[in-house]
Amino acid sequence: GYWMKGPLVPVLRHMLEESALVEAGIFRREPLQRLLDEHLAGRADHHVRLWMILNVEVWYRLYVLREAHDSVAGSLAARVAPTKPLPRSAPAAPRPAGAA
Repeated sequence: GYWMKGPLVPVLRHMLEESALVEAGIFRREPLQRLLDEHLAGRADHHVRLWMILNVEVWYRLYVLREAHDSVAGSLAARVAPTKPLPRSAPAAPRPAGAA
């Protein structure tokens, strides 16, 4: 859920504003907007649905509309919000000999 309430919010908003799936009549904008609004307000956890919709949007653009990979990837990457690096975890302790 972190990514869907943080760094990917601009990507999701862009997806709703310029959705090829909405333009094709496959999805309606209002229910998609409601999912995002409910998720961001904390009224519901729609991160799985939003992730699936985002992936279908990318798939549709690449394989149905035949948009260039660089164009689709660049459009998404340009909208990902900057994040702080995650803390590095300590290296795992070596396993004793014979441990599974």
